[in-house]
Amino acid sequence: MKRNLIIFLMLIYTVTTFAQISYINLASDSLYKKNSIVIRYGNQSIKLKSESTGFNQISQKRESFYVSSELPGLRVKVLSELFYHDNHAVLQHVLELSSTKKLEQDLTIYFPINTLDHFDKVLMPLKSGIIYQSDNVNDTKIASYPCAGKPEKYANDIALPMIVCIAGKQGTAEMTDPYFTSLYDKGVIGWTYPKEVGPEDLIERRTIIEAEGVSDLDEGMSMYYQTILKEVPAGPAWMKDIAMISYDYMSDNGKGWFRDIDTLSTLVPLADRKKVALCLHGWYDIVGRYCFTRKRSPVRIL
Repeated sequence: MKRNLIIFLMLIYTVTTFAQISYINLASDSLYKKNSIVIRYGNQSIKLKSESTGFNQISQKRESFYVSSELPGLRVKVLSELFYHDNHAVLQHVLELSSTKKLEQDLTIYFPINTLDHFDKVLMPLKSGIIYQSDNVNDTKIASYPCAGKPEKYANDIALPMIVCIAGKQGTAEMTDPYFTSLYDKGVIGWTYPKEVGPEDLIERRTIIEAEGVSDLDEGMSMYYQTILKEVPAGPAWMKDIAMISYDYMSDNGKGWFRDIDTLSTLVPLADRKKVALCLHGWYDIVGRYCFTRKRSPVRIL
């Protein structure tokens, strides 16, 4: 009995030590060794000054505050925390940006990510649906997730703001929230607030996550939905079977959608048709108007 207890305690110590080492490696590589944030204001490049840094014992998060003498109204706060999820060490940063003055120039934030500086290859989910592997370690513009803000056209436009950097046998998933443009560059993740709009809220928030021990895109996407999108309920299982989506925008006086269906019927075998999702936009005068009626049915075509 005593021997079994000793073995059990040794196992707990080993697992705990492994987790702590993973945390320390990820944190020191990504945050503590390289914690400066650079911004571009118009054509001017500015390195933000660290105003204060500390560890909040209550929230168990590292708090860092950054300011700029060139832009006195600008303030950036970064909350960083380490946690362990599904056998992966995860480093999460929540960046909060506020400005008391209206932007007169475009403002670009460059958040440093050490693993984007040192990799052998990068895996990414392209918008075309292809899983792409880049072996160009000198590429300064790795991938772009175009969304709100000021997107830029890159050679690799990705469908989800998540890429997997492989260095040797070690892989790390780099991901951001999906609500704003994310530019994956050499050593940094960037995004731009255009001067015409500026920050839309009093405090603009971005979430950046680095998940260690991710070796492929399937694992990376699983981590994405379990971390950044953990509040979003999982979709039905049949969604994973969808291999093709077509969205018709009022083509050919509303008849193009039906011609597409007829054409697909000749090309797609019956057993595979459940993998195709077709959507229609507009031309309700051709297919009928969609109306809500409580007495007859939730949705009725007149």
